[in-house]
Amino acid sequence: IEDRIDTDLLSFNVVPGEILNLTLDEIDPFDPGFEVEWRVLDAAGKPAPSCGTFSNLDNRDCANLPTIGNPYRIEVRDRIGAALGETGSYVAHLQTLTAGLTCDDTFLSCDDSTVVVGMLEDPIDNDLISFNASEGHVIHVAVAGVDELDVSWRLVNRRGQPAASCGAFTVAESADCGPLLLTENPYRVQVRETQTDEAGTYVVQLTMCPTSVVETAAATSATFSLAQNYPNPFRPATTFRFALPRSGHVTLRVFNVLGQEVATLLDQEVEAGRSSVQWNADHVSSGTYLYRLEMGELRQTRKLVILR
Repeated sequence: IEDRIDTDLLSFNVVPGEILNLTLDEIDPFDPGFEVEWRVLDAAGKPAPSCGTFSNLDNRDCANLPTIGNPYRIEVRDRIGAALGETGSYVAHLQTLTAGLTCDDTFLSCDDSTVVVGMLEDPIDNDLISFNASEGHVIHVAVAGVDELDVSWRLVNRRGQPAASCGAFTVAESADCGPLLLTENPYRVQVRETQTDEAGTYVVQLTMCPTSVVETAAATSATFSLAQNYPNPFRPATTFRFALPRSGHVTLRVFNVLGQEVATLLDQEVEAGRSSVQWNADHVSSGTYLYRLEMGELRQTRKLVILR
């Protein structure tokens, strides 16, 4: 937000039967002079029937959006600092939820996740992000630095001791942590800068999912399914997971919002079952992109966000 007025740079299309979940966070959560509020508008610039009024809530589910209103736009404005002449940056996380469902039946991932923006003011451990473990669940943690910030992270329990799972510092951008002891709640995500003495901003995505999903995935025959990439948002690498009901020729491509192809990650024969592909997007500009999995008449598309 450069001019402290509404911006409408973020757009999306809705699909029948899906709910859009929107999460917005200010980049600098320690600056009380910069706080955003947002709403959703349809293609005609009119307030959407859901989430159409300005709100400073960090997270909202926007349901009952008719496809006739595509493409919808997110407008964001500075709620407090406009009179002070301050500007700032924000991160928006968009994801679609299938009505009545919370977890993917094939992969260890849930559609319902939490995105948190943190700030390293000093190049030392930071433990501002906390959560409670749930019985029979694992937590998927994805961490990405912003603007070339290299970070490592770990989980610690309520006493500040390393957790039984993911308790050692790692530079991995994502990991499944658990099961975790409920008696050690709340757990915290500690993040530290790994290479330089510079401070910076990072994004953490926390996703809780039942451990039974792993057993279900192993016992159930695969269907055609494309999971949300992890981590997301990310910098510079991410992983795509998908499942095929049968062997066949598969393509996995990345497109920009104008529909122009950015990268072809797969264009070959793939065996039935679950597979994964890693992508290093270091050469691609930051922003929102679409990735599409296709096999014959089957196809599925999702969105991803690249940070810099």
